[in-house]
Amino acid sequence: MEHSGIFALLKHGLCWYVGNGESIQVWSENWISNHHPQKPILRRILPDGATMSCLIDVENRCGNRNLVEDVFLPSEAEAILKMLVSYRLPEDTIRWSHTRVSAAQPSVTDVGKGRNLSFMFFKECTWMRSFWLASSLGYRVDMMSALNIAVWIDSVRLALPRSQFYVFVNMLWKVWFSRNMLLFEGKRKTPIDVLDRCMAMQNGVEQSTADMSRHIVAAELVSKWSPPPPGLVKLNTDASKSHDDCFMGLGAAIRDEDGQVLVSAANRIPSVQDIIQGEAQAILFGLHLAQDCSLRNVMVEGDALVVINHLNQDHKDLYLQGLIFEDIKHLVASFDSVSFCYSRRSNNQCAHGLAKWALNLDEARVIMEDVSSHIWPCILQDVSAFC
Repeated sequence: MEHSGIFALLKHGLCWYVGNGESIQVWSENWISNHHPQKPILRRILPDGATMSCLIDVENRCGNRNLVEDVFLPSEAEAILKMLVSYRLPEDTIRWSHTRVSAAQPSVTDVGKGRNLSFMFFKECTWMRSFWLASSLGYRVDMMSALNIAVWIDSVRLALPRSQFYVFVNMLWKVWFSRNMLLFEGKRKTPIDVLDRCMAMQNGVEQSTADMSRHIVAAELVSKWSPPPPGLVKLNTDASKSHDDCFMGLGAAIRDEDGQVLVSAANRIPSVQDIIQGEAQAILFGLHLAQDCSLRNVMVEGDALVVINHLNQDHKDLYLQGLIFEDIKHLVASFDSVSFCYSRRSNNQCAHGLAKWALNLDEARVIMEDVSSHIWPCILQDVSAFC
């Protein structure tokens, strides 16, 4: 292949990561992440030489909703408005877009030949699309973006209530079993057949759980929130999506070594591209809160394992969520010490309650040296656990 052909192929897979938008030509370059194609289809209103900077609401660090909706097609506008805008407004950078090759869709019989193909199957083949559409899950889990199957499953875990996540895992297991039956015994099942089996199994599990609970006198299965060491404060954060996927609620609570709430906050922002970005945005929100309160030594605790792992890595993140992780690490440099640790959801109820409350707010709320009624029961439970 000639050098020009190789360059054209590489250029096709590159995408701008929006910083300040000044280097990105709106009509001629790839820049709309999580959308295909990554450049706009129709040219309207904006001149030929317009840059993406004109679409940024600098004051609020988000897209200019009215202008974006006027200029772009609905699907493009939705993707653009879900793109995060860095509070730093750094220079735009070009990165590998990691977009998948949209060749023939995988089929049930293709699965098992590789991790990526298995991942595509669970989300994208015609059989699975029918399966997810007919399922009882409240979220379209097949529409959630992710880099691989592990990240996707963790994203679903964060997006769904625990009971629905168990249903989701049961569905994955039944689908894989049906795939094996087709491959090795030639028995084909329709999506509705498999869903019926999932429902029957779930009903059996619920009945067994109810029967067991009658014979259990007492059980302590709930793990406990723990205070930070002396000299540190603990920041708990969480994010929550609205049911219509239009908004993301952010919650943050900062407590001292005695479990006393120093400050808590809740904020509602436009929805982002996936729950991982939302969880990272909640941490950034909480760190800004700590910075505003002149707190210098912070333990950050959250229930998004993928996000915590990314923040504990030293290398530069080149994935879709990379810019938000860079923002967090840039902000961390202004503190004396910051650590990131994972906690189970049961230990993070205070921040979770704030994130849920945020979905009903029109503007950010910050509560100093007091406790919102929305999280008071969680605070009492946490404090009683270690007193």
